[in-house]
Amino acid sequence: MPDLSVCCPECFSHEWLREKIQREGQHVGRCAYCGSSGVPLLDTIALRAAFENVMTCYSIVMYGENMFPEEDPVDVGEYPAVLIQEDFELFSERLDDDKKQAGLLEEILWRAPEKAAGLPLMEAASIHVVKRCLISLSPTSGRVSATR
Repeated sequence: MPDLSVCCPECFSHEWLREKIQREGQHVGRCAYCGSSGVPLLDTIALRAAFENVMTCYSIVMYGENMFPEEDPVDVGEYPAVLIQEDFELFSERLDDDKKQAGLLEEILWRAPEKAAGLPLMEAASIHVVKRCLISLSPTSGRVSATR
């Protein structure tokens, strides 16, 4: 059975992530995510802080907070892995579909120890959006207006 608790530098296109895995990899082997062999493998938890930082750019789609009642959440938001790839291009071409990217992101951010500890987590399957506000204050008019 493939070990999904580790990933390799070839999973990512971002140089800092690649270097971190090269530098801190615990052993060499085959990556279950991208299929690369003979690569350094690092426990995905070692990447959690970096991805938690990226996730601060997003929020779960919620009526009245970042979408209007008449909107469909699917039309407003996207899954976290898709947003991260669109905005930051962190995943390499070796993770050539959304499911591979989502699987790795889920392992990095939402692995079982935190669920067992009862800490609040954003769910990987939740629809997210780039953080925005439904109301804004115009500096010139002082009026509050809805934004989309």
